[in-house]
Amino acid sequence: MKKQLITIFTLTMSAVVGNVMAAENIDSLSYAYGYQCTLATMAGENELMQSEPDFRDFIRGLEENIGCMTQMNDSSYMVSYSLGAMEAIFMTDGMNNKKNEDLPPFSCIISGLRKVGDGNISLPTDTIAAMDFINQHNKDGERAADLDEDIRCRFFTSYGIMKAYQPGLQEYINGLKPGTHYKENRQAFATGMADILEAYTELPESAYDMGRYISLSMRVNAVENFPVDCSSFVAGAKASLGLGEQIIPRDEVEEIFNRQFEHQVDETGGIDY
Repeated sequence: MKKQLITIFTLTMSAVVGNVMAAENIDSLSYAYGYQCTLATMAGENELMQSEPDFRDFIRGLEENIGCMTQMNDSSYMVSYSLGAMEAIFMTDGMNNKKNEDLPPFSCIISGLRKVGDGNISLPTDTIAAMDFINQHNKDGERAADLDEDIRCRFFTSYGIMKAYQPGLQEYINGLKPGTHYKENRQAFATGMADILEAYTELPESAYDMGRYISLSMRVNAVENFPVDCSSFVAGAKASLGLGEQIIPRDEVEEIFNRQFEHQVDETGGIDY
């Protein structure tokens, strides 16, 4: 299931890397995007998506969490959010090849990141306390894995807080986009990282969770040049499950999606919807 979620995320990210199609095609692309991502959840053995009630729960999870954030119109917010998401991907790379006991308690890291993302941090008091706690339990060869369970969780919660405030974020943004007007946003960075860690490390227990996790990846894809039309995305998802009108025929959905990939190489043509 983890591999399936990563595949879905990769599919959605691939659809928006590079230059995006003209503005008049955004709705059709969002529809195709929702259609294809939903079909991807059905691939392989997915016991969570077996019946119409499951499909309806999936859509409910998507609709209640897709939250086309007002921040999506804030390019500085979305750049920091996306960098946080990428950080989470790097952190989880190869985790399927590790034993559970060798993995950090991701839920505790997420807890620390959420504190920052939700604005529940007092600076510099909380970061000083977090750094002191980390240093206190990271000396004389002491390993985090050997700590008492409660202490270990507090250690990684502190780690999550400090990860959000790691130095060099603005410098990294400047390097990516020389002369940029983008400003670092630590809350956005922490939220992006927490969203993807949650999607990658906490297996969905219901069809509702599947929809919610796709909504998390949706946020990452809503970077500066791809303002996802949420209603079109949901309409595509519903149509793929037979719960809504087939606004765009299936073969044309695939054509739109294929043209998006082609557009990354050759900026020509378009689909007029």
